[in-house]
Amino acid sequence: MEKTKLTFVVTTMVTLTLCMVILAMVITLMVGLFDPIVDNTEIFKLIGPAFQTVIGGFIGLLAGIKLKNEDETPNKTDTTQMLSWQILSLEKKIEEQNKTKD
Repeated sequence: MEKTKLTFVVTTMVTLTLCMVILAMVITLMVGLFDPIVDNTEIFKLIGPAFQTVIGGFIGLLAGIKLKNEDETPNKTDTTQMLSWQILSLEKKIEEQNKTKD
């Protein structure tokens, strides 16, 4: 399987899994919120940290996949622009030093 296609498949699977987990957690929260028998403070104590952990983990995974994919395909125009900017900056510094010497 091509690497780009594999990255797309993995990212799609992670995104769908995140959506299903969040949907299940929201449904559980809503059932507990409207059930008169269940104490709402206990539901929030249980669901809150789990919700944050799951969302943070999946977002970190998606960000890692994106960063890894960007690292392997460098953008040559960005590198060229950066180098030309640095050369111009150095040329200006050299000109300023030459003017101060004269």
